[in-house]
Amino acid sequence: MIIQRTQFLRALIAPLVLVCCAVHAASSTPPRGYAYAPNIHDGSISLFKVDAGGRLEALNTLSGGSAPRDLAATGETLYVVDIWAATLTAFTLDSNTASLRQKGVPLTTGQSPETVTIDPLGRFVYVTNGDSDSIQVFRIENQQGELSPVGHFASGAYPTDIAVDPCGRWLYVTHYAGHSVGSHAIDPHSGALRALGNVATGNSPAAAVVAPAGDYLYVADGLGSTLSIYRIDGEHSTLTPIGRIEASAYHYAITVDQAGRYLYTANFGSNDVTTYALQADGMPVKIASVAAGIGPFSIALDRGGHHAYVANVRSSSIDVYSVHPKQGILSPVQTVQAQPGSATIELSAAQRHSCR
Repeated sequence: MIIQRTQFLRALIAPLVLVCCAVHAASSTPPRGYAYAPNIHDGSISLFKVDAGGRLEALNTLSGGSAPRDLAATGETLYVVDIWAATLTAFTLDSNTASLRQKGVPLTTGQSPETVTIDPLGRFVYVTNGDSDSIQVFRIENQQGELSPVGHFASGAYPTDIAVDPCGRWLYVTHYAGHSVGSHAIDPHSGALRALGNVATGNSPAAAVVAPAGDYLYVADGLGSTLSIYRIDGEHSTLTPIGRIEASAYHYAITVDQAGRYLYTANFGSNDVTTYALQADGMPVKIASVAAGIGPFSIALDRGGHHAYVANVRSSSIDVYSVHPKQGILSPVQTVQAQPGSATIELSAAQRHSCR
């Protein structure tokens, strides 16, 4: 029987005990950025300040809807998908009061919105609708981040994650129940998608990332405990499988550093984070793993690639690591308590891969 990724997540967070998070006054040190953790269990969003050393300081716990599953941030604008309400809502961060202000009314999505992604050029917002087997596209209309719907586009069975190439031409989506990854061409004016075909992955692909140069796609096969690697034809978005390697158990999140030298996976089954060195032919070679909390479910790198942040859904915590500048290895810096159901961590100053 196929266990959908969000049903799996709901089963994990149900028995967790609510942890009280106090509101802290911001220190006088100017923040380097902010971090956000949506909490599906209690409908809140945790707000943290990121200091100059990459450490997190809890600022506030804010209302985020009934069950915020994922969010994407650009500057002081946040887009939040609510998996139970089936909505996408835009918020603005007020850094003076450490609060969020909702922009307009929530927009309706398909059933079970899993993830929300902003394209690298800041033009469009994409939502994967798991139970609707669709990708939904919204256009960003202005600098205030207001959205207008573009349409629904069919995907494979239970889409979970989206990766867009750095130049915003191609979109790739993992089909968790279809054991494949789909390719789509992006209309640069409307954001509409044109399906280009599917390629097989390992078992239950959960997440994907495009290399900064736009030449390789990496897919985390969650239940398969493998990494699938594809070469990207930059002219036609064609995916050519070039390898599949054994990986840690149930790795549900994946990212690549800005320079394209290292790949990282958050491994739910083994409670750790793994660093891989990326070779000239695109193949990853495992370097090391470092312990995380219980149930690591999301990973993000800051803009300079100096720190990594991991959300642990079962221990309701966020781990902060420093990144070795030459070896890519992670070293623990800090662990902070989060609200139950914190399966995602997003940074206002997250790394963005530039078009080359």
